[in-house]
Amino acid sequence: MRETITTAVHDAGTVFSVPSISACASPRTLIYEVQCRYCRGIDRLDLELVRSCYHPGAVDHHVSFDGDRDQFIAWLDVELRKAAGSIRASWMA
Repeated sequence: MRETITTAVHDAGTVFSVPSISACASPRTLIYEVQCRYCRGIDRLDLELVRSCYHPGAVDHHVSFDGDRDQFIAWLDVELRKAAGSIRASWMA
């Protein structure tokens, strides 16, 4: 019998659990799942979902940012809100 992992998913402030990929899934599949969560979090401005993609001790290096997970989330919050008038943000309204 396969063991399953339950993942917390945040959407519009609601936290719910969904059955996730089997614990037997390949590392490639697990990485893909995290990448999809990250993209969804960025797309929806769901920073808690983005945070869930990082290990608590993670360090992120971007062109204009270096810091830990929580610092990155705070930086993202500011940077993504600056894009409020962009094409990306216009369809979200």
